[in-house]
Amino acid sequence: MRYLIFAPVFILLLSAPRILAAPASYQSGIEAFRAGDYHEALTHFIATRQAGNQSPALLYNIGVSYYRLTQYLQARTAFTELAAYSDWQALASYNLGLTEAKLSNPGKAREYWQQVVQLDSDLRLAALASERLAQAEAVASLRPQVFMQVQGGYDSNPDQLHHSLAVADYYTDLYLAADLPAQRWNAALFLRDYQRHDAPDWLQLSADRELWQSAAVVPVAADVRAGVRYERWDGAPYAVTPFVDISSNYRKYGAELSALYSAGYEYRFGDNTDDRLQQRLRLSLESGNYYWRGWLGYQLEDTSQSGTETSFTNSGRMLRSVFAGTRMSWAQGLSLRAQLEKRHALYHESLMIIDLDGTEKTARRRQELWRISADLQWRTNQWRLHAGVMAGKANDRFELYDFTQHQVYAGAGYQW
Repeated sequence: MRYLIFAPVFILLLSAPRILAAPASYQSGIEAFRAGDYHEALTHFIATRQAGNQSPALLYNIGVSYYRLTQYLQARTAFTELAAYSDWQALASYNLGLTEAKLSNPGKAREYWQQVVQLDSDLRLAALASERLAQAEAVASLRPQVFMQVQGGYDSNPDQLHHSLAVADYYTDLYLAADLPAQRWNAALFLRDYQRHDAPDWLQLSADRELWQSAAVVPVAADVRAGVRYERWDGAPYAVTPFVDISSNYRKYGAELSALYSAGYEYRFGDNTDDRLQQRLRLSLESGNYYWRGWLGYQLEDTSQSGTETSFTNSGRMLRSVFAGTRMSWAQGLSLRAQLEKRHALYHESLMIIDLDGTEKTARRRQELWRISADLQWRTNQWRLHAGVMAGKANDRFELYDFTQHQVYAGAGYQW
């Protein structure tokens, strides 16, 4: 693979007549390079450039000489200038990838090799870049990674989950995730704190481990993971949910069809018990160039609920949710994600409603929720910047409450 660093020097000698007619300093540089004296070669190449030769071929040879001398910052400068020539862009990007790898910037190296593949101007270069990408991804997939994100937002109804009062408030989110692929472990921490000068209002911890993964060399691949989530919201009883995720994908004709099935059983501890069986199915279709992805999902929750504070007792519910979304990218690192969700909850046992005057009512209860969200994101291999909006409206068909909710948020994340 490395022959690309020096082979074009000889190719240029044979294919470009102007190089054969180059001054003696240039010919001396070629001879020194062939002899392995890269410092002497660089001296002659720079002298030729100072004499007025501004050809991209000469610039390329200067970059190669810097690379051979392990002067990678100077090589980066030369190859970056070379990339401005359209006929040389693919070769310059490939060598920029090699240079960034030497500078310990693997993410940037992968970006340059991806550019070579996308340019598709030279089949040999594209094949070599693809090979480099595969090697880099194999190394990166085994390296521990940590991701941190801080986000701020405004919520028009932070209490909609537990109360009927809509009290607008600002909030701050903190998200930490650790991925240990060699041990097949993932862990995450999420905190949300509204500006109430109290403890964090939402805490979620999760950990999961890959139990089995099929070979990725066939069109169909599958993965099985198991884990547990711990969650507490605004002083409510905490919940623990063991879960299992089964995912699979089928890739052919440059596209990938994926399916995810997740099942878990949530246990709530405290005065307000709310145990539920959760099941979720998600299908997605992704194009081969990663510029479009769409998904459709269905979620089912069967809840057994008892001992609630004042509103109802001895009830259960069946919650069904359908959601659909899309993610589109139209520029390097820039993408838009949008999702629409409809949720329907039916309490399938009698509810005892205690009115304000103390009278009791028994009825079946139904809730509906609509929610739409959009998120604009810009990503590199290390940084993630995003901003989004969410709007939702729910109604309770048994006189308890209606609510609307709107959120606006923005955040930044960094991956080590």
